[in-house]
Formats: sequence, structure tokens, C-alpha cells
Amino acid sequence: MPLLRSFRFALVAIIAGLTCSSALEASSSDDATLLEPGLWRFERAQFATSGFGRPGDDAQWRQVELPESWSRTAPKFSGTAWYRLRIDLSHAAGAPYAIYIANRRGFDLDAWVNGELFGRELGWSAMGGVWHSPIYFTIPPALLKLGRNTVEISIRGDANFWAGLGRVTFGEARRVEQVRRAGTFLQTTADTAQILTISVLAALALALWMARRREPLALWFGLAMLSWVALVSINRWTLGTDIGSWRAVLAFLLWTILPLSSASACLIAAERRAPLLHALLWGSLAAG
Repeated sequence: MPLLRSFRFALVAIIAGLTCSSALEASSSDDATLLEPGLWRFERAQFATSGFGRPGDDAQWRQVELPESWSRTAPKFSGTAWYRLRIDLSHAAGAPYAIYIANRRGFDLDAWVNGELFGRELGWSAMGGVWHSPIYFTIPPALLKLGRNTVEISIRGDANFWAGLGRVTFGEARRVEQVRRAGTFLQTTADTAQILTISVLAALALALWMARRREPLALWFGLAMLSWVALVSINRWTLGTDIGSWRAVLAFLLWTILPLSSASACLIAAERRAPLLHALLWGSLAAG
């Protein structure tokens, strides 16, 4: 009995200790949820718009829920917005930390910690069809400190294009990397499945047109689907490659052919014989 009682006491003490420890670590930030030791996810942030430069403490900061969209928080705003995240670290960082944003919508993006820039995405890597792509930045341990740390994220965007920020995962780099890999795998798998499905539909439509040349609807539908597949593919799989101005040329052609093919398919499906309108539509491609 005394041995069993001692065992029960030790078990209760261990559970209580773990609970208190988790509570203390979880309370290190009012805006972050502790996923596991050394890994947090921010579901809230302070938000402010800025005409130029970083807004100060006297700016009109307000709390927003993540994921967040400017269409709700800042309708019709176009420019740079800032997100501020704060977290207390109970010990000095001995290894790199990182942040991972599964989804964000905008153009240029900068990430700061304690006033120091540690991540940036500019140009084609943050624009075009990947303006909603995930973000992963490592944070050198020298930039972090014991106690309160402030992470700031600035995004240049437009409310009319659904600019905003998704949930932010923060923590030790090795743990954040695991979250990033899982998210990237799911997104890549979904994108690949979607591209394959559309490719099959396009092939079937073009095969139908080859068999029945008098059915132009299948031709235009197939061309529209192929344009979509090509457009998504060049944005997804040519990042980091130096293709110069060819990217702009391809993007222009595909962004033009896609709606023109779709419009032609819709006219034929509606049984609207409008040769002049067809000529004007495709003439706009030549003009462009």
C-alpha cells in the first residue's frame, strides 16, 4: 500500500508539473497557440496600414483574426499593411527559429524580428500566379532574445485582389520545417491532381473535336483548358529559373488566350453566330 500510494503521488506530481509547464509556455503569448514545445501558431495579430515606413506604437493598430483579408479589415485599401506578432521566449535561442505562412495574398513581403529584417520576397517570386504561395523564413538565433520578441510582417497588396495574411507558424526551425513539408505536400498534391484532371478534360475535348470537326465547341473548350494548365504550370514550376522576359510574354499570351477561348466556347454554346465579334475578340490578341 505505501508503495502504491507513493506511485500515485509521483504520478499526480508529474502530471501537475507537465500541466503547469505547458500552461506557462502557452501563456507566453496571448495571440499564439502552443502546438507543442517550441512550436506556436499565431491566430491573431495587430494590423495597421502604412503610407510609408513602419508604423509606430502610436499608429492605429487593431487586432485581427488570422487568416485575414483586407476586403474585410481595410476595404478599398491599396498599399502596404503591417502585421505585428508578439511572443515571450522563456530561454535564449540556441538554434535557428523560423516562420511559416501557409497562405498569404499580396505582392512584396518583408519579415522583421525586433526591428531586424530577416526575410524578403520581391519580384516574380512573390507576384504573378504565386502571389498566394507559402512563405518560409529562418530566423538567426542572434536576432531573438530572452523575453518579449516582436515579429512584424509587411505586405504590399490591394484589397480588390483579396490581399491578406494566413495563420503564422513560429518556432524552432526543425519543428516549423516539419509543418512546412506537410503543408507543401498537401498543396502540391492538390495542385497536381487539379492540373491532371483539367489536362484529361482538355485532351478529351480535343479528341472529340478531331473526331467531329463540325463541333467547334469542343475545340475552344479544349484550348481554354490547355491555356489554364499551361498558365498554372509556368507559375508553379519555373520559379527561380532565369527565363527573363519570356515569362511576361508567356503569361500575356496565356492570360489572353484563356478568356478568348472561353468566350468563343460560350458564344457557340449559346448558338450565337457572331463572326464579327469573333474577329474582334481575336484581333485584340494581335493588337496586344
